[in-house]
Amino acid sequence: MKTYLATTNYGTYKYVRRVPKLLLEYTSTASFRVSLGSNILEATQTALSYNNAVDEAIQLISLGISSDVIISKLNGLIPKDKIADTATESPKQGLFLTTASEYLSAQAENISVEETRDKGYFYKEVCSAIFKELGLTDNPLLSDLNYNHLLRFRDIIARLPKRNIQKYRDMNMSQILKNIKAVEGKDKLSARTVNKYIKWLRALFNFAVVLNQLQVNLANSLPLQKTIDDKLQRLPLDQFELNRLVESIPQQMQYLLQILAYTGMRLSELYKCTLTEIDGYKCFSLTDRDIKLKTKSSYRVIPIHDSLLEQVEHFYQLRALTSSDNLARTTSATIKKLEFKSKEKKSLYSLRHTFATTLIQRGADASVVSELMGHSHTTMTLSRYSTGFSIKQLKEVIETL
Repeated sequence: MKTYLATTNYGTYKYVRRVPKLLLEYTSTASFRVSLGSNILEATQTALSYNNAVDEAIQLISLGISSDVIISKLNGLIPKDKIADTATESPKQGLFLTTASEYLSAQAENISVEETRDKGYFYKEVCSAIFKELGLTDNPLLSDLNYNHLLRFRDIIARLPKRNIQKYRDMNMSQILKNIKAVEGKDKLSARTVNKYIKWLRALFNFAVVLNQLQVNLANSLPLQKTIDDKLQRLPLDQFELNRLVESIPQQMQYLLQILAYTGMRLSELYKCTLTEIDGYKCFSLTDRDIKLKTKSSYRVIPIHDSLLEQVEHFYQLRALTSSDNLARTTSATIKKLEFKSKEKKSLYSLRHTFATTLIQRGADASVVSELMGHSHTTMTLSRYSTGFSIKQLKEVIETL
């Protein structure tokens, strides 16, 4: 990953990067130039955070988010006198995409960039294509959508394929809809994902009701799909599988995988955390309130396992060498090649399940595990992330009777 760090004649560092074309209309300068001091680690960390900010701003543009939110992402990169005037005429109220953009802007401070991106993709790409399939425009008035439209919408959602399957990744949504009858059952979205989409639609309609664009939320009456046990949605790797996985991926990625397995961090958190020391213990810190995490409980400190300490001083450099997308793709592809048992339910995210399951089965207090994982309560930890106690543990408890 390019850091865009430049060294000055005085031995200090600068962040120097040409402004991407998509961002030129938001700034009156052609390049970002920010002094970063003389500490290489701090400069690298700041440069990476600026890179993330630029990437997030570009994502928000593609989602149609308002300009003030986009500019706020570039705080520190653009001097106030270089911010361009992006005021435009307000679009017609009540149009689906306009309301979706307003809803995402209103939620920007409360949800993570990843969730904003995913919701934006759903509203802008998925919904627009399905509306056209239903014989409407790709941006209808919300008041033109009747309950029959929504039932047919739900039916189409339930037949969509998972986007992480290679043959669908290069298709746009219109192409996928043309080939939807050919989607095999094993390739279809899970019931949880279908329900998530329905809930996002409900939330948007609720927002429209608040804005007096609708009198009633018809989407609230859409039935959800029955889901299987959460524990069966994603499976952890056992110790043998974890060791095989680490040995089989490129060397520059191995330490990052070990961190995920020994901290329970989400992938996005790995790229947002910083190193700190508390009471003599080195830790990964996710306490900076300027970063966007999934929930309030996600802001936490995680002590670093002894096995990770030897390379921890190289953490920032190793992280800079591999993007999060590349790490996820490489890990998932490697798992498939290794032919693990139930491999279709295992991916990079399985390491978070491995973390929870291993600690719970070794007798760790569920409330402590929940705090380490950033859960607000133990129910989430035990019901979704841990596969439960071992037979040996259950037998030992039974024998206490």
